[in-house]
Amino acid sequence: MPAAPAESPADKICRNAAVVGALSLLPVPLVDLWLQGRVLRALYEGIARDHEITLEESVLDVLTGFRGSYMMGCLSGVLWLPIKMLFRKIIYVFAVKDAFDSCVDAGLRAEMLRRALRAGALPAEADAVRTLMDQSLRRHGGSPVWGAVAGHAPVAALQGATGLSKAVAGLAQRGRGAAVLARFDEGLAQVGAPAPAPATAPVAAPAPPPAPVP
Repeated sequence: MPAAPAESPADKICRNAAVVGALSLLPVPLVDLWLQGRVLRALYEGIARDHEITLEESVLDVLTGFRGSYMMGCLSGVLWLPIKMLFRKIIYVFAVKDAFDSCVDAGLRAEMLRRALRAGALPAEADAVRTLMDQSLRRHGGSPVWGAVAGHAPVAALQGATGLSKAVAGLAQRGRGAAVLARFDEGLAQVGAPAPAPATAPVAAPAPPPAPVP
């Protein structure tokens, strides 16, 4: 029996991104975030192995760890649960939006990780890469629920062979994924670059010796 063809990087990223999005629908606060982090961690390790690079646990902590106020995240998760139960129908729309947002976020982050590995920025510049990921998504990304395909470039890096990959790539296009990746590429070129040397004042040429007195 012939072996199944190897999964392409785009298909692998989109498959795991879809899992991350689906996990956001779990009604248990914090458990969804923990499971999403585990999926991303395994995905990042697999992408790094494809590039023959090993990411240490400390590097994975930086790339996948929760940034922000952990206590506020716990509190908001606990308070949000009864609201979901009371207004299930209304909140369902926002839950679906959160699932789509999480799917696009995971897919774009994995693609940014792949580009950082190719550029040689990881594992040495993990903190700078994570910060650049966050900034690129926050400043240039958007929700695929409110976005439209028209006017936004397709995200070619996520267009795999499966129907799931095409669906995730379409969501990423609505979420302005091409602009996010373009901004990340610009910032990645500066990660690890040596700082420019300070400007120094030009050294004046020595004055010519005085002419001899006749």
